Amino acid sequence: MKISYSWLKKYIKIDLTAERIATILTDIGLEVESITSFPEASVDLSKILIGEILTAEKAPNSDKLKLCNVKIGADTLQIVCGAPNARQGIKVPVATIGAKVLSKDKEIFEIKKSKIRGHESFGMLCSEVELGLGSDNSGLMELDNSLVSGTALDKIYQITPDQVFEIGLTPNRSDAMGHFGVARDLAAYLNSHNLPAKLELGIQKFPINSVEEIQIDNSSPKLVPRFSVFKLNNIQVGESPRWVKDALLAIGIEPKNNVVDATNYVMHAIGQPIHAYDAKYFNENKIFVGVSEHPTQIELLGNVIKESDTTDILIKNKENHFMGLAGILGGISSSVTDNTEEILVESAYFDPVSIRKTAKRLGLHTDASFRFERGCDPEITLSALHLATQIISETCENVQILASADAYPAKSPASYIVLRFSKLDQVSGIKIHREEVKEILRHLDIKVINEIQNGLEIEVPRYRADVLREIDVIEEIMRIYGFNKIKSTQKIAYTPLVQYPNQADTQFFALENKLRFSLVALGCTEVMNNSLQKSTGSESQILLKNPLSKELSGMRENLESSLAQSVSFNEKRSISTVKFFEIGNVYAYMHSSIIEECHIGIILGGSAKNKSWIDAGNSSDFLQLKSKADDLFNTWLPNIPLEQSTDGKKLEYSFAGMRIGEIYNFDAATRASYDIQMPIAYFEASLTALWDIKQNLISNGKLTKKYNQISKYNPLQKDMAFIAKKKIGYHQLATAIQETSEAIEEVNLFDYFENEKLGVENASYAFRIKIRQDDKSWDDTEINTLMNLISQKLNHTFDATLRN
Repeated sequence: MKISYSWLKKYIKIDLTAERIATILTDIGLEVESITSFPEASVDLSKILIGEILTAEKAPNSDKLKLCNVKIGADTLQIVCGAPNARQGIKVPVATIGAKVLSKDKEIFEIKKSKIRGHESFGMLCSEVELGLGSDNSGLMELDNSLVSGTALDKIYQITPDQVFEIGLTPNRSDAMGHFGVARDLAAYLNSHNLPAKLELGIQKFPINSVEEIQIDNSSPKLVPRFSVFKLNNIQVGESPRWVKDALLAIGIEPKNNVVDATNYVMHAIGQPIHAYDAKYFNENKIFVGVSEHPTQIELLGNVIKESDTTDILIKNKENHFMGLAGILGGISSSVTDNTEEILVESAYFDPVSIRKTAKRLGLHTDASFRFERGCDPEITLSALHLATQIISETCENVQILASADAYPAKSPASYIVLRFSKLDQVSGIKIHREEVKEILRHLDIKVINEIQNGLEIEVPRYRADVLREIDVIEEIMRIYGFNKIKSTQKIAYTPLVQYPNQADTQFFALENKLRFSLVALGCTEVMNNSLQKSTGSESQILLKNPLSKELSGMRENLESSLAQSVSFNEKRSISTVKFFEIGNVYAYMHSSIIEECHIGIILGGSAKNKSWIDAGNSSDFLQLKSKADDLFNTWLPNIPLEQSTDGKKLEYSFAGMRIGEIYNFDAATRASYDIQMPIAYFEASLTALWDIKQNLISNGKLTKKYNQISKYNPLQKDMAFIAKKKIGYHQLATAIQETSEAIEEVNLFDYFENEKLGVENASYAFRIKIRQDDKSWDDTEINTLMNLISQKLNHTFDATLRN
């Protein structure tokens, strides 16, 4: 939200620098994000003269250029011009040779004698943009014909330099959505810090003649608690006063005409949106406001056509013709034109929730809806109408209020709150003098109704819709008192560990933390990504009803996409190796129910080692990730073998037919979809499933802790090679060997090969087997017996034969 410093000074008499004001506003919760100058670039208007176009003839060999003879005082200059509105008889700004104007990029350049299409040009006819006087670049700036040619433009236009604050307004501060609201907050701070600042709104009340009567038929009083209207006559639509145009331009609003500009000025002055209709479209001065019984096609300003719903608040005339979409945008059929002579100016209070839903559904977000959906002040609707009338009367002679109406059946109740001093002291951490508290409340327009023991009974003004509870009042006191004045204590108490309500959750958290530490020790980096992502089109994905954006419209079903995006982000910043893991929840529909599980994802990308002259770096591959996965499963389910299966692309882990996790490499298409160049290996598993399996095994007595005395005898290593079917795979063979005897501690594959002699379907698997006895050393007979048992088991189970 843009706030003009010059505009602020109309309501509060202050003489502080813009930088000091920005600091104060930020301290009281109206964060100033930037300060800019207006105009951003300026033109010396004393060098720009008023000229009268005597002739404007089409230039030979050109479709757009005109040769203009322009009278400037006693001199006449030939100027080549391409503006569409260059014509005989109008008066325009002329930049003569040596004068400086603005380019489209707001760069200053000097006017020189030039030749355009072979025709000499001795100056330039200017638009508003080229002079820094506005934003209209569609043609020449046309001046009042009564002005004397040759007069310097600075005698006519005097722009006061201004500074503009960009405020990042939070949604709860609806009271500060206009200049007066900001000035009111600023005055509260200054007066509470011995910097007297007088606050004045200065709205004159116009007399109401009541020559005519306006009838308001409000069919939805709960959605439209207040609806106020003035009817003004003697309207001459034209330009606004210079001070109004300058004020609007400073905050980035292009002036239109004196009626529209007045409505915009009022909205940005006091935060109350108002709208002007051409009164001739309201027969017999009858206005109907409320929801419609049937959907209606509505045509809005800007030629926007929408389909209204039965929940939208519409404004119609006696014939039930659409006039405006309440609180959002007016209808094109009732808009003010150059021929308008009488206007109806509407100022209302609409239900914030209704306006927000309509604006969201129709995709119409206007300055008016921005304010109405946050909650305006229902007490200032008439003040807004008087201010608008005051501004319009400056350019329209003998303006009268022919009629007025104010439908306000039930006055908005004030908020009554009890403030306990003990609670204030507890929350703030300090003890503020009670008289200072009352003084701050007075400056905030919060009325003290009664002083009770150790507290106050107070009444909050209606424009502070966000102050509803005792804690809200405390926040108001503290922001005006000054958060910076509260010193931090020497001792800070905090809880270092999360406390779970039951032991199972605590154990799960402990295992999760153990997993984190082990992965970090292996060189991985933990990342935490948003659990929202864009829609994937999957039927099982949970979609948000009210998403922040298309990119955050659904809940994630796995961790792959978020981890892949982290890799892509880092790769674009010249990170050649990534080892990321994430532990987080995933969500999905399953059998009409919502499933939420905790998953772990590990992603390896790029090179395992930094490249150097002696080592070019090895690609992170499937096997590295499998090693980490095996460590994970052994941590959660020690000595519990998991089923492993592969289709040649993925390795899947499961237990009793329930899939737990999988490992795979990203193919070219997958890497392209995430905009990744480096090779990627990925692993994801369900920690929730592992935990459920663990608890089930414990309850059935199948997972118990075993403690054995460390053997004093050294282990032996024996190598055995088997010829087996390739489709069997290493894991099944290794598991069978491991299960042969408790004396077998480790089984590792150290060699694998295929050749024609073995057969097309066969392969050679060579295992290194570590064996140990706790009570004695091995003798040859015992070793041979164990080796024979292993050979017989593999032969019987898999038809594998021992190689000679």
